[in-house]
Amino acid sequence: MNDLSILTRDAFIKSFRDEVALQTPVFSMFYEHRRVTFEGGKTINQPVIKATAESLMQSYFTGEPLVGGSKSYLAQPSFKWKKAQLPLVYDVDDELQNIDAAPENKILDVVELLVRQADQGAKLTMDTWFHAATAAGDSGRNFQGIPEALDHSRTYGTILSDTGAAAYWNGASLLGTYSDRNTSTALSLDVIRRMKSRCALYRPANSRYYLFLGLQLHSKLMGQVEAGHVSTSTGRLAKYGFTSVTLYDNIEVVEDPYMSVNQTSTALMVDPETWELRFHPSRAFKIGKFVDQSQIEGGEDKMLARLRLAGNFVCWQPNGNMWKSNMT
Repeated sequence: MNDLSILTRDAFIKSFRDEVALQTPVFSMFYEHRRVTFEGGKTINQPVIKATAESLMQSYFTGEPLVGGSKSYLAQPSFKWKKAQLPLVYDVDDELQNIDAAPENKILDVVELLVRQADQGAKLTMDTWFHAATAAGDSGRNFQGIPEALDHSRTYGTILSDTGAAAYWNGASLLGTYSDRNTSTALSLDVIRRMKSRCALYRPANSRYYLFLGLQLHSKLMGQVEAGHVSTSTGRLAKYGFTSVTLYDNIEVVEDPYMSVNQTSTALMVDPETWELRFHPSRAFKIGKFVDQSQIEGGEDKMLARLRLAGNFVCWQPNGNMWKSNMT
């Protein structure tokens, strides 16, 4: 190879590697808080607290009979495994020109490229599932996303929520009505603090919250932060390359690239400790062997492998989080 070919080859590989460096801050939040788990089983289950005991409290005078009573405190949501696959294919020309070529003649390692792209493609697809405003449903194909978990009065994990006794299974409600998810709300520091107050009602006092916003809403809020000289520090997700700052009241505000393009009026307030991204160990981004398709009658001279995935994205305490879909 002459010097020009060597320089062109190196430049091509570097540019190709960096071209699709898309950002997924929700994934980074999961890993940062160790909310990604690998566990099998027939379904994804975990007992959850569905009620508190304050209704059993009795005030009484001396000599007054003491009432009894009991409540059912536990519920058992159940989520199904959602399955997906992504094919990896290379043909005879890829094999001749790259895979079986001498090292100095290869343009790039096609198999390595396919594996890297499959892994990235699966994560980017899951990012769209995490943000999906249309519910996948307990029986749907896709992983169930954040908006579905935090909506009001819906079936989630086989449990039907409402505004009464089952309000615990709704996302938090800013107005306390459990029907205000799409109510038009002007973004402000006061609203953000009231959102946190509602989410924190049944959560530990030291809970950390992430507020995911698109670029337009993020810029609006940061303008208010700067104008009000509100104390901030670098957010935990900043080390992953995201625009992220923490307000003094333990809310980390993150600009989400997906929302910047697709959900410009959405705000998601998330307590990561209430979530779990579960993968089945036998289908956790597992890629099988490449199989020669020319061995099949009528097949083409290609090699095929598949990335396989089985899991789901579940929230064990929706009322500790909030989804606002009409933020301005």
